[in-house]
Amino acid sequence: MLWYFLRSRGWRQIVPLLPTALPGMVVMFATFGCWLLYMRHLFPNMADLVLAAEVADRAAGTGRFAASDSVLVYLKSLLILPLPWLAFLPGGFAVALMKRFAQHRRGLAYLFLWTMGLILLFSAAAGKREHYLLPAMPALCLLMGFVAEDVFFKHQWIQPALARLLGAAHGLAAIGGVLAMAVILLVSIERAKWTHALVVASLAATPAVLAGLWAWRGRLRPVVGLIAASMVIAYVGFYSRVELWDDLTPVKEFATKAAQIVPPGDPLGSWDDPMSKTVYYFGRTVPGVWWQFQRLQPTLTKPQLRQAFGQWLKDNPGRAPWLVGYSFQSDELGQLGYRHRFSQQLPERKKAQKGNKGGTIVVSLMLVLYEYTGQPVATANEDVNKPPASIPATRP
Repeated sequence: MLWYFLRSRGWRQIVPLLPTALPGMVVMFATFGCWLLYMRHLFPNMADLVLAAEVADRAAGTGRFAASDSVLVYLKSLLILPLPWLAFLPGGFAVALMKRFAQHRRGLAYLFLWTMGLILLFSAAAGKREHYLLPAMPALCLLMGFVAEDVFFKHQWIQPALARLLGAAHGLAAIGGVLAMAVILLVSIERAKWTHALVVASLAATPAVLAGLWAWRGRLRPVVGLIAASMVIAYVGFYSRVELWDDLTPVKEFATKAAQIVPPGDPLGSWDDPMSKTVYYFGRTVPGVWWQFQRLQPTLTKPQLRQAFGQWLKDNPGRAPWLVGYSFQSDELGQLGYRHRFSQQLPERKKAQKGNKGGTIVVSLMLVLYEYTGQPVATANEDVNKPPASIPATRP
């Protein structure tokens, strides 16, 4: 990027942008800087930990990011995020290097370097997440749009015969998607979910099939608009029934029932960082119980924070909060005097193993509402989903 900037004398294009760019930079820095200063005030070691763990460690592959993620993470993103314009992806990377588009070389080269620079940068980092590539998508979409314009309108590179095939392929892909949804509906036990998917896919396929038919007949100009309309229908249709696709629906059921159990005036906290959906459906703040100790003593480690909370419980048994946690925390919470009051099994999900092990493992978690009894036991899960006889049904 620096080479291209110097070669094309890019500073000439930067000067006109300064009147708006500089105030924008000030606003962005003020927003981020104030947040960082506030977090540092609340948790004096917070800023350092965030920058070290989420930036330095993630990039260098140290700390909890010692096992590097596979670059296939970003290959998957490149195959999914550009849909339905995936057919134009190879051409999008090629046009910046082609002599026939020399008159557009400066703009195309800039977009190419923007895209490839981010892909290579984040691929070199040890910690990878699919959404990291989103900043490259605007440039990549402009490159694919340049190719689509040539395919369906200008024909400087792709001739009408091949354009007809590409347009028809989109129509066939839409029909294939509808058939796939129909087959899944026939074999799936989740009837409501896949019936909705079949209806949405059928509606979205209509303009895509029309695009394919018109492209096959040589009417190429309407194709791009029809494909775009197909994707709008698909996105709006699927997101109109989010609850059918939300695999964390049990979180809503857990939080709703737990909110009925916990009296409104009782203190409530989370043993770990709270899950956002738990907080949302609970309808009240569910702070991490360690936060107040970390705020006062930011140098404490996690074992020391647990010990500090345990001592606080002994000194303030009447202020002991209800806790939201997981079943695997039953032993340590049982030793602090907590018991299960209500639990909810979460769906099993597959998780990729890091490092040299490879493959996937099945993760199964259970959300638990813990109630304080003041009687330490070896484990808190002796009576799941119902209070022990020694525990009153409601707190005094």
